[in-house]
Amino acid sequence: MPTFIIIYFVMIGININPIIPQWSLVLIQSLLMIILGISGVHHVISLKTNEVKKELFVVAAKTLGASKRHILLQHILPALRGNLLIMLVSEAILVLHLIGQLGIFNLFFGGTALQFVPPIYLSITHEWSGLIGQARGFMYHSHWIILFPLIAYVLFLFCLYLISAGLNDVQKSKTRKASLL
Repeated sequence: MPTFIIIYFVMIGININPIIPQWSLVLIQSLLMIILGISGVHHVISLKTNEVKKELFVVAAKTLGASKRHILLQHILPALRGNLLIMLVSEAILVLHLIGQLGIFNLFFGGTALQFVPPIYLSITHEWSGLIGQARGFMYHSHWIILFPLIAYVLFLFCLYLISAGLNDVQKSKTRKASLL
């Protein structure tokens, strides 16, 4: 089941005209995204860790009697550092996509204020996805209202994508430089 659907149905009741403070709503949304996203991250990290554990330098350290803590801190974490950084940027992109999807459906990060006459959903925190979501009704007659937050949001996502691609290239070049025995 997509993460968006779970978060949408959990947050729909407490996000619109919230009675709890804004900081606690942000905390709830953040924790919900972390809890739902941690399983995929855990799976990828465990696969990468198992690959590193099979490397000769880790096997040699075990043979020489190194403790599990030493192997983790001195061998596994340095080998995974590049992959963890790439994963961090990729997960940031996914979280921004998720916040954008929720913004399109009037669930803004930090809370949604609903005005009843006329019925308008307003972002309490005025973040980019909230501004895009609340201005989508102006798409046909006042393009400039939605244009600038949309450009900023897409540009930010594009910059994060370029950072991720650059980190991938650096990581691939590091693994190619490893000498063959």
